[in-house]
Amino acid sequence: MNIYQIYVPELAIYVKYKVLDPDEAKSLIAEVGEKSAKEYRKAILESVIFNIRTDVAESLRVMSRSAAERCLDALYAGCIMLNPRSRYRSVDRSCLYKN
Repeated sequence: MNIYQIYVPELAIYVKYKVLDPDEAKSLIAEVGEKSAKEYRKAILESVIFNIRTDVAESLRVMSRSAAERCLDALYAGCIMLNPRSRYRSVDRSCLYKN
């Protein structure tokens, strides 16, 4: 597993993404595969973003709800881009292409 730090100007912090090995990604998908779409996204965010409960949560609290939701969508897209094996689920595709 590697960790990449990417600066997110909207949050004014570095988000630390975990890049999972193929075996780790498969076990993560098996673990969260039966959850609803919202719970699935939350599990992916919590599993892939190293500092989500500390720095990211603190920065999201000071934002408006709509801005925080857009930021979470962007963070989720980053999780999927860095761990492409975690996107192979039909629910995921509808989450990425919503209006």
